[in-house]
Amino acid sequence: MNVGELIERLQDLDPQAEVRLATQPSWPLQFHVQGVAIAPDAPDNDDDSAATDGNAVYIVEGEPVSQTPYAPSWVFAAAD
Repeated sequence: MNVGELIERLQDLDPQAEVRLATQPSWPLQFHVQGVAIAPDAPDNDDDSAATDGNAVYIVEGEPVSQTPYAPSWVFAAAD
């Protein structure tokens, strides 16, 4: 997925809706989004070359949504 595809999928949604990150389909968890990082923001001394390769955008996992951070399993099948 690229930024344009993500924007297209989000453009008709309620701008006040909370964005959550669902991970691990076999053990679905959900987290708040901490933020967004882009490859040009990587420090010059970063030893991880994957962090600066190309034109990448990272959605960064934040805190769990609740004390029981399990995501509904349907979210993985519903993602288009």
